Amino acid sequence: ERVIWIKPAWAGDIDFGSYNWSIGNSRDGRHFVTDYAWSQVKTHDLEGDERIQVLQRFRVDVVPFTEDSLRNLHVSGPFILDLDLDVFSTENQAVEKLRNVFDEEETIQQFHGCRCRQEDCANIKEMEKAVERLGVQDRLTVSAIICDTPVHFSSKNDIQGAKQVLFSWLTVLRDEHNLRPHAVTVAVSANSYLPAAAQDVLSGTAEELAKFYDEGPPISLGCATCKTVLVRNDLGKDVEIVWQVVDKPHEYREYDYLPAGRDTELETYVGHVWFLRVMDAHGRVKYRRFAIGKGKGKETVRASESTLCLPGMLVPAPGA
Repeated sequence: ERVIWIKPAWAGDIDFGSYNWSIGNSRDGRHFVTDYAWSQVKTHDLEGDERIQVLQRFRVDVVPFTEDSLRNLHVSGPFILDLDLDVFSTENQAVEKLRNVFDEEETIQQFHGCRCRQEDCANIKEMEKAVERLGVQDRLTVSAIICDTPVHFSSKNDIQGAKQVLFSWLTVLRDEHNLRPHAVTVAVSANSYLPAAAQDVLSGTAEELAKFYDEGPPISLGCATCKTVLVRNDLGKDVEIVWQVVDKPHEYREYDYLPAGRDTELETYVGHVWFLRVMDAHGRVKYRRFAIGKGKGKETVRASESTLCLPGMLVPAPGA
């Protein structure tokens, strides 16, 4: 009935505060949705419960990841501790492209702040000029996804300090309030959200928590829905690959440009919807669509076998 999100200040998804959420099936029954809008929400009251078939209502408290905040946080058992390691340091897939034009991670983080949070940057023109050295497709990718998630590179000392804050709070819960989690999960976000330097510092966190709670070695579960998919362009024409934002079905992101006769690998997950944008012989834009199916092992998708989108079907706008 209650979720506590301990959030670093640089994670800008949701403002600090308390919210009431509902989660359930949408009216058409095809999507699992929450009626919380992931834009800036200023009220604590939800509207429109009738829009979904409500399965669960719960309270969400978003609190700062600071020693003072955690000291004043009231927690009662039982509870589950779910630790995502990119709470300590994080990047997104646009960073891989930006490393081709920026030598310092500090500059990449600054560019993200200028572009996405409208921070004052005296050298923004120089940074934008550097990004222009990227190829057209890479520039489109950066523009499409750079602001989707935070970019914050923490130093080794910053990460160790944040871990100390976390373990100090857990020690108080364990020793002073006799509160221990019924389960502990430690997750590493797929698709390169945890910077490589941070992985080296955080690699033993699950084992540290197991020792802290006098438990046996942690069990690695892997990613149950992650899949690697090989896309083979056998259409005889170059295609653009576009993916659909899972919780915003009317939004799309450019992913890659795939020349005729070439293959590329997608790191994706079950249920994710992808489109292939191709120009026909008359210069008209056509779309093909495929969704990632269940099953183990690498899947191969041949462009010619994907579903041709007919007039009236929902597809990305050209350039979207």
